[in-house]
Amino acid sequence: MFEMKTSRLIIEGPKIAEFPDYWRLLTGVPIAKRTNGGTTLTYEEAEKKYQQKCLLFQKSGNHDFSVTDFRQNQYVGYCGVDYTPELQAYELLFAFFPEGWQQGYAKEAITAVVEFSKNILQLDQLIGLISPEHHDAIAIMNELNFTCTTSQKRFGETYLSYQQVFPPQKRAPT
Repeated sequence: MFEMKTSRLIIEGPKIAEFPDYWRLLTGVPIAKRTNGGTTLTYEEAEKKYQQKCLLFQKSGNHDFSVTDFRQNQYVGYCGVDYTPELQAYELLFAFFPEGWQQGYAKEAITAVVEFSKNILQLDQLIGLISPEHHDAIAIMNELNFTCTTSQKRFGETYLSYQQVFPPQKRAPT
């Protein structure tokens, strides 16, 4: 299975055993601190959907990674890109537990996922929808050269739309 490793993190495909932690992120972290809104699914419905996500990892535009601090062998959140038809683009998604805020996990994982998106997936752009209240995420988007292009309603909330356009990749001759 594909994985990325940073100085502290392993960023790899999701595992069904992590679902209870993922559920806590979906339901226990304030919506303003996440990029993908909430869920209206029950625990059982969400678990079944997560099992599918695990099975379909890196297929059908699904590149949502689990993020683990390997020094402590602890799941700290998720970060990835997923094709979003309503945006007609790949969307950057991430959420981290409050215990990890101000630890640099988000910036470290997002940096790796942006490089993956640019160099492995060879995307031409990424979109990130960020709550205007999520000042830390806005700072990361700005630091990583995302540009705020507009605002957008989603899940009954207004989000700022950040975009990063990648230069065309030079491909090796075939």
